[in-house]
Amino acid sequence: MALGGLLEATQTQYLPLVFTSCFLVWYFHLLIHSLSSPLRSVSGPPLARFSRVWYFRQVWTGRFPWTNIELHRKHEGPVVRIAPNEYSVDDPSAVKTLYGHGTAFTKGPWYDGSTNLKDEKSNLFANRDIKTHAAERRKVASLYSMSTLVKMEDAVNDCIVRLEQRMRDLARLHHGKDPMDLVSGLHDFLTHAARIGVYPDLHPILFKLGKLAGKFQSAGTNGIIRAFIFTRKQIGEYKAMNKFLKSKADDEEAFLPRLLRLHHEKPESVTEEDVMRTCAINVVAGSDTTSISLTGVMWALLRNPKAMAKLRAEVDDKYSSGEIGDPISFGDAQKMPYLQAVIKEGLRLHPAGGLPLSRIVPKGGATIAGHFFPEGFGHGSRTCLGKNIALMEISKLIPQLIRKFDIELADPQMKLETENVWFVKQTNVIVEIKERALSPNFSGS
Repeated sequence: MALGGLLEATQTQYLPLVFTSCFLVWYFHLLIHSLSSPLRSVSGPPLARFSRVWYFRQVWTGRFPWTNIELHRKHEGPVVRIAPNEYSVDDPSAVKTLYGHGTAFTKGPWYDGSTNLKDEKSNLFANRDIKTHAAERRKVASLYSMSTLVKMEDAVNDCIVRLEQRMRDLARLHHGKDPMDLVSGLHDFLTHAARIGVYPDLHPILFKLGKLAGKFQSAGTNGIIRAFIFTRKQIGEYKAMNKFLKSKADDEEAFLPRLLRLHHEKPESVTEEDVMRTCAINVVAGSDTTSISLTGVMWALLRNPKAMAKLRAEVDDKYSSGEIGDPISFGDAQKMPYLQAVIKEGLRLHPAGGLPLSRIVPKGGATIAGHFFPEGFGHGSRTCLGKNIALMEISKLIPQLIRKFDIELADPQMKLETENVWFVKQTNVIVEIKERALSPNFSGS
């Protein structure tokens, strides 16, 4: 037999044995790790003890939030296993430990699915290194402070006025249009990021495959590309008008000119890439979260007519007495106790996020919900930069909508349907909108 034929026959004969041996080594490694783990007593789906396949399937189908709730109910405990070395914790006292200011818990690999591999620096959301995240955050943090955002309130008012007009148009035309297909593009990206975050090592592989395929791009990468194109276009148009070079007093209200002015004054610290990255993350992270939260609050009000009537009475009384204006200011909205209670309850009932915000246990380990987690399980202060602007928008928009419009569910008996691809998005909230008949005292003119 020729040497080549002998080698081929040998390879064919022993190849199944090699694969079987590799599988057995992998299986026994998982088995030994599972049996020797200090968390081996924690319950969960059997497959989740050895593989991330169970977790990936739940994320892929969009059922993870509800399945996770059922897991905790079934096993009657604050900690359940969802993947090897990954656990879901249902304990309010653990929130400060995991996410509080100064925490040593760092972000987990799930966030790698949201990185832009064409950019050497990660965006603030995906950046997992505490030191570099802090340095990048300091560059733009002042733009998101409450004192700065209050000065931008006129820009929010302009958006509210535009939305009011749009709602009037929709009430007449019964349809709308998504420019550049941006909304669906962002949805595609968020879906991609949520799923690939379960297997973050696949993110660079899929990215390279996309480059090798030339024009081919996945739906997820196409979505983020559309967001970046939209963002770059807006920045380019504004820079061409040189509006950001005006004095601060002339243009106090807008975010983009403030950021461009910061870049103009400190080009080495705040680079063009920083401007692009910051604006893009505003578009990606600031759209679905706020709209889902607003929809959640409105849904709760529409399903509870007594609560709606009580809130409307508070708004009308404040307006008729001259205590609030049109649109309502954020400062005045914060002084309305029932409005703030409604917003907080709406956010509690329907939080926008539906997937675990994974964290890695720091050096020395940690005890959470009665279980000791060794270091390395799960991997600062990561308060959402856009929290203040979201609270401002919700606090101003809810009273404006219920004062100006009569909004009713098209089917009062409908059950809320949602889709979770990262955020828990409501999919069937169909409403009928009518302009409210306001007395002269409520004209707002």
